[in-house]
Amino acid sequence: MKVNFPIISQHATWIGVNPVQGCPKRCKYCFLQSQNKTGIKPEILMGEEETIIELLNSPHYTEESILSFFTNTDAFATKDNMNFLENILLECDKHNIYNVKTFITKCSIPDKFIDLFEKLIKKGHKIIVYLSYSGLDNTIERGISHEKIRENFIRLSDRNIPIIHYWRPFVPQNSQKHKLEEVFNFVSKYSTASVIAGLKIEEMYYDNLDFWPELTNNNRKKILMAEGIWPKGVIEFFEELKANNNQYPFFQSNSCALAHALKKPDSNAFNNTKICNFNNCPLEQRELCNSFYKNISFSEKEFIKTMNLLGYDTDKINYKLTDANEIHIFGITMSVADQSFITQKFHKRVLVNKLATDIYWNTSVNGSEPLEI
Repeated sequence: MKVNFPIISQHATWIGVNPVQGCPKRCKYCFLQSQNKTGIKPEILMGEEETIIELLNSPHYTEESILSFFTNTDAFATKDNMNFLENILLECDKHNIYNVKTFITKCSIPDKFIDLFEKLIKKGHKIIVYLSYSGLDNTIERGISHEKIRENFIRLSDRNIPIIHYWRPFVPQNSQKHKLEEVFNFVSKYSTASVIAGLKIEEMYYDNLDFWPELTNNNRKKILMAEGIWPKGVIEFFEELKANNNQYPFFQSNSCALAHALKKPDSNAFNNTKICNFNNCPLEQRELCNSFYKNISFSEKEFIKTMNLLGYDTDKINYKLTDANEIHIFGITMSVADQSFITQKFHKRVLVNKLATDIYWNTSVNGSEPLEI
């Protein structure tokens, strides 16, 4: 039986909107391998209007939710994908859905979409384009053109469309210092910030990662529990940039990069955490978050109401607040989706046991940490 990812699903930072799934590209590290959805024609699973209804009916949707379209394909990989993207953006405009909208791509963005983004931004929509550019060659990112990605940076920047550089994944083939410097020197001229990320690994495609032989010589269980796997030396490279007072912003936490781009406090409660201290975050952004989190309040009534709406039996739940801006929840297991939603709604770190059947990978939001190999 063919299995699809959810059409609408809360992720660690945003709500994924995925009425189209599958990608013709064949990147060897892609999580879509877990459902055999790489190297295929994308499949339309739901129409544009029905997708909007599904989004608005999601228990995780609010007017503050960040939306990320087509995280289970590439919006610009095929003509059908692009037609669907155009139509669903127009549907959002028609229904006055002004949530922040993001897209992640490794493909060339046609001029007509840059025109559309500009038009929607002028109408009050907030649009941020994530350009995934890691410096990996065609032996790993099969079907990807670096030249077209670099052209995206230049063309979007020329039109003042906000860009966040998605610098992921770091693997041995793109982690030599000269390669890191090459990518950094280019993207820092055009991007608002970079999100830096190690390799996300799931059990279903672990054995496909033959480009990194060291993975087979290490503790498999420990690797699968990590937030991401990093080659040694990469984190040190970014620590040196920060120590040398380089002003270009880079973040291990995607939500912090988005907060910086939107000039808002981070919604995932990373303030004053280990990740916050690592991030190369501008002083004015740190001050914005510090001020916001200094004045955070908590409503027990609203918390219980939210837990009930998410389907939890609150009679079985115990919880406690800590001075470290955390909520410890006892007596239940919870999906990463619900954990992320509660984190963003109450702006507190949520500590809870993960639901055993949850298909979402471990993230810094649920307390997982990077692992260097």
